[in-house]
Amino acid sequence: MKDPQKKRVYAWESEWFDWNRSNLTLKECRTAVKWACKHYGLPPPQVRQHHTQHHTSCTTGPKKSVISFRTDQKNAAAALHEVAHYICDKIFGFKMESHGAHWMGIYLWLLEGARIAPRTALHASAKARRIKWVQTWLVSPKRLGRGR
Repeated sequence: MKDPQKKRVYAWESEWFDWNRSNLTLKECRTAVKWACKHYGLPPPQVRQHHTQHHTSCTTGPKKSVISFRTDQKNAAAALHEVAHYICDKIFGFKMESHGAHWMGIYLWLLEGARIAPRTALHASAKARRIKWVQTWLVSPKRLGRGR
C-alpha cells in the first residue's frame, strides 16, 4: 500500500533533537507502550529490542504483536510512534496507510498526552511539513469509545 506521508513524517521527527537518540531503557519503553495501550483499552504488544541494523518497528498480527526497538532508538517518541501503529491497526484494521491521517492523529494525541512537546509546537511543525492528520480529539480514546 502507498504511504505518501512516510518521508515527511520521518523528516519531521528528525527535527526534534530528543527523538533521535536513545535515552530510555527497554523497561521504560515498555512502560510508555503500556501507558498508551491502557488509554485505548488494548492489551499491550510484546516489547523487545534487537541488535541488527533494522529500524525500530511494529508488527501487528491476529495472534501476536511485537514492537522491537533497535538498541540505539529507545526513546519516548519512538515508543509512541510504534504503539500508534499498533493502536491504529487494532482499531481501524490494516487497510489504513501506515503513516496516514488516522495514525498521525493518534500519534499526536499520544505525544501531547505524554507531554513530549506542547500541542501548538507539534501541530505547527507538522503543518509546516505538510503532514495531514485527523484532529486529535476525533481519534482520542474517549471519542472512539475506548479505554479512558
